[in-house]
Amino acid sequence: TIIKNLVWKPTSTYETTRSVWDYFVDSYRSNYGRANNATDITLRGIGKEHIVTNSSWNFENTLNYSFKKGESDFNILLGNSYQKYRFTKNQIEGTGFPLELRTLDLSQMMVTTVADTYQVMRDKNYVSFFGRLTYNLKDRYIVNGVFRATGASQLAENHKWGYFPGISGAWVISNENFLSENKTISELKLRGGWGQTGNIQSLGEYSWYSLLPENAYVNENGTQNAVNYENKDLTWETTSDFDLGIDVAVINNRIKLSADVYKRITDNLLNTFPINGVNFLYNSGKLENKGLELTLNTINIEGDFTWNTNFNISFMENKILEMGVQPVNYYGYGGVNRVEVNQPLGNFYGFVVDRVNPTNGILEYKDVNGDGNITGSDRTIIGNALPDYTFGFTNNFSYKGFSLDIMFTGSEGNDIFNASRIDLEGMVNSKNQSVAVLDRWTTAGQVTDIPKAGQSNFNGISSVANSSRWVEDGSYIRLKVTTLGYDFKNPFLGLTSLKLYATGQNLVTWTKYSGFDPEVSASNNNNGTGMGIDYGTYPQVKTVIFGLKARF
Repeated sequence: TIIKNLVWKPTSTYETTRSVWDYFVDSYRSNYGRANNATDITLRGIGKEHIVTNSSWNFENTLNYSFKKGESDFNILLGNSYQKYRFTKNQIEGTGFPLELRTLDLSQMMVTTVADTYQVMRDKNYVSFFGRLTYNLKDRYIVNGVFRATGASQLAENHKWGYFPGISGAWVISNENFLSENKTISELKLRGGWGQTGNIQSLGEYSWYSLLPENAYVNENGTQNAVNYENKDLTWETTSDFDLGIDVAVINNRIKLSADVYKRITDNLLNTFPINGVNFLYNSGKLENKGLELTLNTINIEGDFTWNTNFNISFMENKILEMGVQPVNYYGYGGVNRVEVNQPLGNFYGFVVDRVNPTNGILEYKDVNGDGNITGSDRTIIGNALPDYTFGFTNNFSYKGFSLDIMFTGSEGNDIFNASRIDLEGMVNSKNQSVAVLDRWTTAGQVTDIPKAGQSNFNGISSVANSSRWVEDGSYIRLKVTTLGYDFKNPFLGLTSLKLYATGQNLVTWTKYSGFDPEVSASNNNNGTGMGIDYGTYPQVKTVIFGLKARF
């Protein structure tokens, strides 16, 4: 405290992680390690070691001044921060190890390969200045204004700084005189706000430069295999967010409901455009998200036995308003995700399956454009990865020392492109197949939805092309987490508290999806353009944890 009501708060944090990866094939026990029985012993045995370190520093200073004048409360905050991220990598690889060596010992390596021993160091730096002013009148009318300016080292010379304002307000109606004595309404508040934020999360350390990779080489025509080209206009991706909300609580806060409607527009989207096989990073495009979010909290039973419930549900619509140099683009497995203006993200694009011809067992597609031929022009939107809504439902029970917490999560209306089935049901190569192919067409007149084995084409279109055959309903309900515990009221051995508990995760899932896990990754790339694709996705595991918490 510098003077009355003026508080200076400096903070500093440092985090570091270090990972070591090593690899060793000895010189004796395998033909690979013996380099196909090479007479040159310097070729025998393979050893590698990679050491990666990630470090981050954060220094922040804030000055907070608050004062009261009459029925008005003021709070002013000013601050600045500095963040630094550093990535380093040391790598060494080589050959020529003694015959008797069975574990990696780089000191006994005869020949160093892979461009000798080298170190890579990459830095990212951020500087921010920010402020906030809050005004509260009679605990009824609240206005909050914020402003933040942030500079980032990844961006081009004249575009490093982004400026992000915001303003919000609330009216606590339940504190008005005409409601202050109301015994039914515990809280009634209207909220609203607008603000902007910036994003460069996907950008590498030197994204605006013309870069070469670590193993770049130069031939007589110049440097080859560049990473990306220079862009002196690379700048912040900016999101403008508008929100209106209401909070209602009744019966001594036993029932609380919150509702929010929002509209979010992201401009100057960060995109990558390939030029001669080299990435060009640039800003272009505009994306709109809007939706409704509801949260309901209830205290159902109080006393020795208590029961509380929380339910939340979220509805969202998404639309691409503008795109960059490519008005239509494709992402994901075989380009199944189609991105275009006035369409949502997550669209699946392909052929519509008509039937398996019972005469010859060939999978036939629909003539969507009606021209009498089946061509690439008959591809259309065959699904979308975005759900109509997502939800969570939690119940907390307690009785004396026992407690039980149960949480369900789920989504409705989203599709999944099950690309794993293309390998497992395609029957066009030597890969192992699933039991689903036992229902394949085998005899003239047979009615089935799985075509005959072998590469069967319909008007030149393969039976394993991206089509509605692989699109499935991804809706699900999952018992996400459940915890049963017991708190000992009178711990022994000098303990102040003691709790035994068991937690289960992902125990039960209800879904029509045929793959391992309907909760597949929402995106298979950094910018969300490839969505809802399951291609060998590792499922979330069922986990049971037994625990003991003790305090002395």
